Amino acid sequence: MTSDELRERLAHYELTPLVRTLYRATLLDRNPLASSTRGGRWIPPGSLSVLYTSTSRDGALAEIAFRMGLSTPISRRPVKIHRLRVASNAALMLSRADLERLDVDLASFGEIDYSWTQTIGLGAFQIGASSLQVPSARWPADTLVILDETSANNTVDLLDSEVVDWFSWAMQNAPQFLQR
Repeated sequence: MTSDELRERLAHYELTPLVRTLYRATLLDRNPLASSTRGGRWIPPGSLSVLYTSTSRDGALAEIAFRMGLSTPISRRPVKIHRLRVASNAALMLSRADLERLDVDLASFGEIDYSWTQTIGLGAFQIGASSLQVPSARWPADTLVILDETSANNTVDLLDSEVVDWFSWAMQNAPQFLQR
């Protein structure tokens, strides 16, 4: 499927308002409301400024545990979990079944080959979505990718934060992230 065909398919999905509590894990000194252009599974580096969040606390911890587990040596410094209140006027919500229909290979979804999912993310924002809700590749939760450029369509407020020993959490809940 080409990028144009993808955008045409995405245009058939409804963009809906969304208000919910979400979670984000960051390093201790990072601003939890600061979006990034570093890219990720849904956005190529340098393209758009986005904020990655999770629908569950454990989902946010799983994402940061995966990333921290890739470093050599593995850093054991604690992280912060932030609880956020998010309102998005135009959320595009995609399920696993939707991803399959959009040619995402779910068997390799957790791997670090982001080329097609990044194309989907860009396509979502090109058709007017201000956020994209998709299944997490790391945890049974969803990820909400919030587009910063449409800040008039998104509101993100920090509710609270807590320091967490991510390494202990990973040892108990996701030891596979520590076995590289």
